[in-house]
Amino acid sequence: MTRRLVTAGVASLALLALASCTSPSPHAAGHRTRSPQVAAGRIAAIRRTMHCNRRLPPSNAPLGTVPTPAIRPGPVVAVICEYEYKDRYGPGPSHLAGQLTLGVRAADGLVAVLDGATPVQPSFTSCGVDTQSSHSEDVLLGCLTGAVTSVIVTVPACQGPTVVSADGRSFGLSWPVIRALLYSAADASGNRGPRAPELTGLSLAAAATAARRHGLALQLSAVVTDPGHPFGSVLYQALPAGTRSRLRNGPSVGVIVAIGPAPPCTPGQLRLTYRGNGAIRGQDWGAVVISDIGTEPCRLPGSAWITGLDRAGRPVTKAHATKATAPIILSPHTAPIQDGVAAPYGIPPPPGDLAGAITLFDGFRLVPYSIAGTLCRPNWVIPAAWLVAIGGLSATVPNADPRGPAPIVPSGAFVTCEGKLFPGLTYYGLIPG
Repeated sequence: MTRRLVTAGVASLALLALASCTSPSPHAAGHRTRSPQVAAGRIAAIRRTMHCNRRLPPSNAPLGTVPTPAIRPGPVVAVICEYEYKDRYGPGPSHLAGQLTLGVRAADGLVAVLDGATPVQPSFTSCGVDTQSSHSEDVLLGCLTGAVTSVIVTVPACQGPTVVSADGRSFGLSWPVIRALLYSAADASGNRGPRAPELTGLSLAAAATAARRHGLALQLSAVVTDPGHPFGSVLYQALPAGTRSRLRNGPSVGVIVAIGPAPPCTPGQLRLTYRGNGAIRGQDWGAVVISDIGTEPCRLPGSAWITGLDRAGRPVTKAHATKATAPIILSPHTAPIQDGVAAPYGIPPPPGDLAGAITLFDGFRLVPYSIAGTLCRPNWVIPAAWLVAIGGLSATVPNADPRGPAPIVPSGAFVTCEGKLFPGLTYYGLIPG
């Protein structure tokens, strides 16, 4: 498995029909319907009017200039039409590969994710494999009024910065969000893993428990600011409920989680812990986990510094600066980060709460059938501790995790080759974009 570290990127949303749901869903607070059967019958009738085109609809609308797509109020049903490209990567001809239907709760969460899109500039993309996708989606959102909104989710090709449509607008999404949305689920040929349970609306901890009960690992795919949903709740699952998972690399389901605005973190409410995430295929992974032990959510500063120290407190690595590409909001009352948990490909499962992390990575030349770092062993630099400076906090964190998975050395310390270090500031357990 190859992992690319992408620093930034956006994809686009094209609003093909800007009709919004003028009536709230039958599950919205304060809304009354004659009976659940009437509402269910109405929703079923709306679903029968929603049809996927054989090919992805064309797009030629201007860039969005308003802050968000403003798709709300929420739909009562959604249909995800998945399109594969004939030449695997766009913008060649596409064909309908499959479709999925989402109920009211999942549709509402999906709209919250789509509404998190922001205006983009004409130069927001670039050529290269990381800016392409093998398929696109046309998301149909049905309302009780009978109106249907169509939202195209795609990754643009090098020839143009956006995917647009007549009378529509285009907006950008971050790479972690777009990759979760474009996870191919409808085309389940070859998928023989456990079926995903319903996770939308659950807390991160409850979602992890439900996924584990069904034989699936939970992955944190992205976070989206949405004050309309409970903090830390699942807005969207990349593998919709009832669909089979893939067995390759272990069955798993990714989730997009809601966050909200929060005040800056104070030094007194932060706890720092080192966790080793294993030596995998010639690479060593670890993280200094940053937890909020206070009573309210808080926002981490956008940058941090980390330096490796020897036992006498002297620097043995350079002082490395790292910046977050998006706000990092921490959950309050975070319990101690569990130790000894497997971290496939260096990515640990998310804890029950949202925690931040300064991720650590170093790559080594690999000798077949040997531990990572063998060729560099004469030049190993293993810090005794990490000096971390973030906001007003400056703390020393021991570089040890003996119970961590697949350690290079018995102490579980992060091992560098000649003191090299490649840190990042993100959420702990977040799949890299």
